[in-house]
Amino acid sequence: MKFLLISVIILSTWFPAAGNTEPRPLEHLKIVFAAGMAEIKQTNRPNNLPKLATFLNSLRQNNTHVLFFHGGAALSPSILSSFDRGAHMVTLLNTLEPDLFAIAKNEFTFKEDELTLRTTEANFPFLNSNLIDPLTGSCIEGVLPSLILKVGHYSIGVMALVDTDVISDYMPERVKPADTRSTIYKYSHLLRQQGADLIFLLADFQIKDAPYLLTQKIVDFILINGRNIIVPFKGSDNYYELNDLGSVVSMLDITLMDNGNKFSWTNENKAISLAEFPEDHQVAALITSDLQQISGILNTVIGETLTPIDTRRNNVRSRENGFCNYIADTIRTFYRSDIALINGGGVRGNREYPAGSKLTRGDIHREIPFRNHVVNIEITGRQLLESLENGLSGISELKGRFPHVSGMTVQYNPKNPPGRRVVKVTVAGKPLDPEKSYTMATLDYLTGGGDGYSVLKNCKHLAKVRGGRLLWEYVRDRIVEQKTISPRTDGRMKIFINNKS
Repeated sequence: MKFLLISVIILSTWFPAAGNTEPRPLEHLKIVFAAGMAEIKQTNRPNNLPKLATFLNSLRQNNTHVLFFHGGAALSPSILSSFDRGAHMVTLLNTLEPDLFAIAKNEFTFKEDELTLRTTEANFPFLNSNLIDPLTGSCIEGVLPSLILKVGHYSIGVMALVDTDVISDYMPERVKPADTRSTIYKYSHLLRQQGADLIFLLADFQIKDAPYLLTQKIVDFILINGRNIIVPFKGSDNYYELNDLGSVVSMLDITLMDNGNKFSWTNENKAISLAEFPEDHQVAALITSDLQQISGILNTVIGETLTPIDTRRNNVRSRENGFCNYIADTIRTFYRSDIALINGGGVRGNREYPAGSKLTRGDIHREIPFRNHVVNIEITGRQLLESLENGLSGISELKGRFPHVSGMTVQYNPKNPPGRRVVKVTVAGKPLDPEKSYTMATLDYLTGGGDGYSVLKNCKHLAKVRGGRLLWEYVRDRIVEQKTISPRTDGRMKIFINNKS
């Protein structure tokens, strides 16, 4: 079976075994690191959870010590999570038996209380070290700040960090982020005191101090739930970024050695493609059961697109997009607003639909999985300009805040520094008036300050924040009414550099 993509062999530096005078037996440990896989209703690619289950089962049958670390981003967004807030995924993961689940930003889609409910349903620990609930002065209820796992005569310590952008992106109701560097040092010291021979740091963002943390033995491994294939970080052998789409997992093959005076370890890292593994029947049956409960609803055809639709991540987060234009036009039409604005990060299908594709209710759920309500607000031209600058501030990082608009045209220069990228705005063919008030259809997520749109928190609401339907419902109903749609770009978001469009 050909599934080995990358193999990196690492030999650690020898150092004294703290408090040890007796030798410890040599132990072999395999750590599997996976992340993502939130969407179980697949269309153009296989579901990898049953394949991951097969891989884990084969390892556990043939090895004494196997640990499974999940890097998070599994509870949302997905079609089913819009119904049960991720409960089905906890059930599936219970069958895979993770040794820990490191919380990522996505786990806050439904706020802290729902996350706590998921922890009570799980047979595995949820882990996070850098978010503090001011009510208790410690972690979110049900979540551990760190963990020690025993491997024979050795101890493995783990801490986990979530990107502090979670505050602006998902607006948790209570938690506050602690300083990242201080948190790492705090739990490194604590885990060493508790006897950790190796310390793993898991995170859903790049750790800028990674080389220093590794060379100084503050931590021994850094595992990142990222968007890249597993690669060493700037020449470091112990830093890996994992593709969070789930097609590849990382396996660390570690040997632990201690002669009584010195502790050492070696590691061979392998990138494992799940494509070649058969599906585990138990996990596949659970997925089938979950999907059957809603398949009749999701498979209902609601319309057809006469033009291609592209909702790939790079497309919706960096430039004008035809489908996002359609969404913005839909809510502006419904509220009869002057303008409309949505964020590209709310569109999550990450797929292409050829012209002539039949669109199902499930497609719309997949594209718009979040439970965002549509609201109508009053906004000044000055506030709108500030909103657009915020939306254009994260283009190079593909931030989800990229603005998709209706009823206006925006010329912008992505090469200018953030805050100075908007070149010209017109509304209904007239230049934007900073002092004039406009009506704008948008999302309650954004008016609550999500994705950095804090200026919208000060805008007057012309409709109740949660009085309307969900965004996906407006889009579904318009497609049903029109029967055929033709989403396209029309130059409403135009790059303008040195007088050249």
